[in-house]
Amino acid sequence: TELDPFAIIMPPPNVTGELHMGHALTIAIEDLIIRWKRMLGHSTLYLPGSDHAGIATQVVVEKEIAKTGSNRHDLGREKFIKKVWEWVDDYGDRIYKQMQRMGASCDWSKKAFTLDETPQLAVKTTFVNLYNKKLIYRGERITNWCNRCATVLSDLEVKYKPEKSKLYYIKYYIKDSKQKTFLTIATTRPETLLGDTAVAVNPKDKRFKNYIGKKIIVPIVNREVNVIGDSSVEMDFGTGALKVTPAHDDIDFEIGRKHNLQVVNVFNQEGRGNENASKYQGLLIEEIRDQIINDLNKQEYIEKIEDYDNNVSHCERCDNKVEPYISMQWFINIKPLAEKAINAVKNEDIKIIPERFNKTYFEWMENIVDWCISRQLWWGHRIPAWFCNNCEHITVSMETPTDCEGCKSKDIYQDPDVLDTWFSSGLWTHSTLGWPDDTEDLNKFYPSTVMETGYDILFFWVARMIMLGIENMGKPPFSHIYLHGLILDPSGLKMSKSKGNVMNPLELIDEYGADALRFAITTGITPGNNQRIDERKIESGRNFANKIWNASRFVLNNIKKEHNVHLKGEPLLGQDRDRMLPPLTIYECWILGKLQITILKVNENLDNYQFGEAQKVLYEFFWNEFCDWYIELYKYDSELHTSSLGYGPRDKNEVLVRILEDSLRLLHPFMPFMTEKIWQILQNESLYDNTNLINQNYPHTHYLKSWNRIDENAVDMTDDIIQSIKTIRNIRSELSIEHNQIINISVLPGRSFTMNRLKNISVDEDVLSNTYLNLAKAKIVNTELLNIEKKIIHFTIGKLRLGVSIPEGININSVIKRIKTEIKEIERRITPLE
Repeated sequence: TELDPFAIIMPPPNVTGELHMGHALTIAIEDLIIRWKRMLGHSTLYLPGSDHAGIATQVVVEKEIAKTGSNRHDLGREKFIKKVWEWVDDYGDRIYKQMQRMGASCDWSKKAFTLDETPQLAVKTTFVNLYNKKLIYRGERITNWCNRCATVLSDLEVKYKPEKSKLYYIKYYIKDSKQKTFLTIATTRPETLLGDTAVAVNPKDKRFKNYIGKKIIVPIVNREVNVIGDSSVEMDFGTGALKVTPAHDDIDFEIGRKHNLQVVNVFNQEGRGNENASKYQGLLIEEIRDQIINDLNKQEYIEKIEDYDNNVSHCERCDNKVEPYISMQWFINIKPLAEKAINAVKNEDIKIIPERFNKTYFEWMENIVDWCISRQLWWGHRIPAWFCNNCEHITVSMETPTDCEGCKSKDIYQDPDVLDTWFSSGLWTHSTLGWPDDTEDLNKFYPSTVMETGYDILFFWVARMIMLGIENMGKPPFSHIYLHGLILDPSGLKMSKSKGNVMNPLELIDEYGADALRFAITTGITPGNNQRIDERKIESGRNFANKIWNASRFVLNNIKKEHNVHLKGEPLLGQDRDRMLPPLTIYECWILGKLQITILKVNENLDNYQFGEAQKVLYEFFWNEFCDWYIELYKYDSELHTSSLGYGPRDKNEVLVRILEDSLRLLHPFMPFMTEKIWQILQNESLYDNTNLINQNYPHTHYLKSWNRIDENAVDMTDDIIQSIKTIRNIRSELSIEHNQIINISVLPGRSFTMNRLKNISVDEDVLSNTYLNLAKAKIVNTELLNIEKKIIHFTIGKLRLGVSIPEGININSVIKRIKTEIKEIERRITPLE
């Protein structure tokens, strides 16, 4: 039956960006998913794209222009936009080339840019539709304002830095008290008292209950305001009394709206005092603060000053401090959209992985506030709204109007603002597929299957895609959200240039290879959890890559063209080939059984988004079982060309090649470059038709249906052999027995073992552990683990019961004493941990 289409829409990196470790992790996870699904036979789409990154790109180009002694205002809007497009044309593909170095197997013919023609049409269509539904409106609100960039910022564009600041305790005198009765207000921003229009206290606070309703005088400006009661005031912060500045604080703005307070804006958009700042007009905010503190001191308004640790907001792009600033902006009435997005997760139309993020998602969505979507920039999607100079009507239209929709005046102009970058990014899942047009890709791949991204942008981006996807398409944009964690440095700190702990993935690729990097950053990952990484982990990835290469070289060196091993990807034990194959040796049964288990576990873990666990299973199979055991056994058996079950001489290349082939298939989504290279070499050896590994079938459950001739007893017996060899090696190590010294083993056969099999085991153990196996009938009376008198160590592995003779010259009592000392030391270290 035909499998469902499978799509991943890549989170669009900024067009200004360079590949960092977060990008590398995203690509490694998404690409392994898409390669796996492609090899399973799904019709897949891995769609790449980049974001125009409004403020980030504008800042970069402004800095370039500044080098010539000019600025964007000197150029004018049209010429500046042309400059930005020139920069995008020159550098926009850089991030794509870096993604390709990571091995991203995208459909590059479909790459999208948020300012392409189709996304632009999608943005206009969405804005006009929401406006006509009265879900978009214009109004005054407190916003994050960057004085340097001269625009509002989204919460995601604001970063917080801990700073040492001061907490000022200022006296506000009650009117007509002749400066005898006052309330002390604690604030970190004394300069904003120029805009105070009330003092608020919590009505439950007994200290201030009698002051509610009284008049109080704002220092310096001598403005008479009311003492009001509001439950939002925190009684345990500062003194419990709050100066209310509606124009310059989020909480104060809400208090002001609730109590209908006057709004007095005292700063302009450049961060200087405006006409309401009185004698401080024209000064920078920091200068106003210094002068006001000085003036308050002179007039004895300051009661005390304390040191205070504060988190101060900064612009993510230019690093300037961000001011709460009241301005006229465009907003989306977001709650009606949020309700549908909440239900989509509650009804499990969308599953968040890991599930624990459901709670965080619901808390944020249920307390969501209206979304400010306008930005005072030139680069971006310009708002499709036109103002009239003759009336207050706003014309919102898909096409450029020639006159005012209200009064028909020709004297109209377009809003100079652009839309928040997240507005166009929120349409990414369907605008990239052709919406609002009814396209083949849209019908086939919407909704997509998995949205994979970092948990840190669940709300800023993923939630908005859900809301806008449901709004425009009538159904959620994806069925699963996989959230990966952050990559941290070895000490658990977030990587940042300022800390000097950043790892550059491009440099790591140059040194270790993309496969090693991909394998390292996905080793041990679990959904939603951060991981620490250092170069040792990447070295381990390289070591594994080397192991794959060396094992493949060994197989290739043992292939003989005259045997004409031409597999064409067919299952080894398919019914068509039963008559061609002689019975399998116990070791072939064992390695094929282990491969079968590996195939089942890998697919099960991939199905459950446990990519780190799938990778671990593959690693253990290839390194430990295939390389460390089967290849070593093969080296010996290939010399004798004899069957371990007593059959005649035979060539065992079929199984050896099959294990390598299936290992390459299994490993390909994780390490695509090396596995594809080895596959091509195998192809050159005439083992395959002219095909690429990326297009091969992935080993899965249906792949194993005809594997009905694997002798489970042989698998169990080989496990016992291997475990006994490991035990003998451990005994040799614990007793410090030289490797070239032969030790004697006595065997008591279990019921299911024949002497022929034991003879075979004798040869194997002799090779692998330098041990002579005594096949004389051993009468073992004492079954204790250690018999000091006879100097024999007994142990049981499955159905094998063995006795290891301790060579002469070994002081067993000394060994026991040493081991007991080691146990005591371990116990001593464990106790503090309990």
